Amino acid sequence: MIAATIGATIDSVLKFELLRDAFFAAFRYAFHPALQSEILRIMRYQLICEKHFLRVGIEKIDSDVVRLTCEVRRTIRNIGSSATKIRPYLHIDDWGFQQERAKIYYCKAEFEGKIVEATQQKTTGSTINFQGKEISLEPRKSVTIISKWSEIHRHNDSIYVQFTHPTIDPEIEVPPVPGFIVSRSFGSASSEIEEGLPGQQIVRGTYLPFHYMIIRWWPETTKEQ
Repeated sequence: MIAATIGATIDSVLKFELLRDAFFAAFRYAFHPALQSEILRIMRYQLICEKHFLRVGIEKIDSDVVRLTCEVRRTIRNIGSSATKIRPYLHIDDWGFQQERAKIYYCKAEFEGKIVEATQQKTTGSTINFQGKEISLEPRKSVTIISKWSEIHRHNDSIYVQFTHPTIDPEIEVPPVPGFIVSRSFGSASSEIEEGLPGQQIVRGTYLPFHYMIIRWWPETTKEQ
């Protein structure tokens, strides 16, 4: 009876680990040596974002600069076989414009009915960093990370936003900005981009970490140049 109980509780986990190890061994060497470490990095992800929404509002301040107000909401699930750590985290640049400083309004995690707030950390250089306490995320459990911040940029400029977990079908919304043209890209190999509401796009595919989601804007008067 003891053996049966132990087998029922750990057999599935052990089988998963053995299958994963066998997969690593079989498929790692099917790729060129220059690609093997990258393939292994992708295969070892335990956390995946199942729902991603990024909204970027662009507001003209004066004849030189605009204010970007960014809001992101990401629901992240543990798809691994063991608990793993995750925390609310946001790191942005302040570009030194006299009109206004960059600002993080909040960065927090919603987990099992509780809120874990991130707080500002000391940084070197002109950056702002918020971090919260680590959460132990059990297999198949999920957490929602929510952040809001603002930055000042020039009229003809872009921002590059990077996330650390693979993301399924990321969604970006940039409401129409009078007098400006806006483009978006997802840093994804997928070419299936679906238009939603005005200023809204969804990419049908998987965004991988260390690529960038890029929002680019410029005045309409320069579109022919």
